[in-house]
Amino acid sequence: MKMGTRIFAGTKTVIRRDGNASWTFNKGDQIKNVTRISETVVTFEPGDNVATSGGTYVMDWFEFEMITEEPSEQAKGQSGIAG
Repeated sequence: MKMGTRIFAGTKTVIRRDGNASWTFNKGDQIKNVTRISETVVTFEPGDNVATSGGTYVMDWFEFEMITEEPSEQAKGQSGIAG
């Protein structure tokens, strides 16, 4: 299930899907192409404001729901995020 974009509401270290790297996302970091791939797993890619080498990251769905939020309408307009 595709979910669009989200923003981290806190700091969380997440493992890249290939298992070869991790990245610490900070409060305010945008993520895109959010996809719930099973009942308990979600994947996503770093947004344009995140200085990582890219890749797809994987995370527990319940943890993801607690540490991320939908961008506000104001933030969408200011940052060019498409909802």
